[in-house]
Amino acid sequence: MKKFGFLLLPILLFSCKENSSIKKNADLPSEEKNVVENIETKSTDPFQKTYRTNAGMVEDIYSQLLLKDKNLAKLDTQIKNLNTKTTETISVYENVLANSDNYYKDAQQKTTTFKDSLMRKKVDSVMVNSFNNYAEKTANVRNYIAAAKSNITIINDNYDSFKIFKTLPEIEKYQNTNSFDLTNINKLMAEQNKILTELKKAK
Repeated sequence: MKKFGFLLLPILLFSCKENSSIKKNADLPSEEKNVVENIETKSTDPFQKTYRTNAGMVEDIYSQLLLKDKNLAKLDTQIKNLNTKTTETISVYENVLANSDNYYKDAQQKTTTFKDSLMRKKVDSVMVNSFNNYAEKTANVRNYIAAAKSNITIINDNYDSFKIFKTLPEIEKYQNTNSFDLTNINKLMAEQNKILTELKKAK
């Protein structure tokens, strides 16, 4: 099998060559430059690329746009702050409600263990009456909480939609500047087929 060692050399050399059909971002006119190139980083695997965050391509591309557009950055900060404020504000109300809700659940659980059925019915009746009164008193705040949660979900969905529309042109620029001809891949396949033929002859 020694005679096949030299056949691996062309492929190894070929794999190290830069694909001349790929345009460099720095060499492009400003209207063709894309931000996708800025988020790519080389991994230890030459056939794999990793990205700066685990948030995904849309978020990574959008983060590059934020660096270039102060208005976008301001909007992003406002929405992030609103999400934080929404969570913090709602949690105050929910924590108070949770204490009472947990109390009624705990009391109900205890009455199920009563051996005296008359006592159980008496306690259950009092607890149900108290629970219904509390539910009526807190119905308004629960509705507000539900509305606030719905609003922030709608805001975030709209913002994600906005991000997609803002980043779509960037990925399309990237696609346009990375259009390949088939010369190099055809050369590679020719080298592969040559080795495959030699291997078959060696059997």
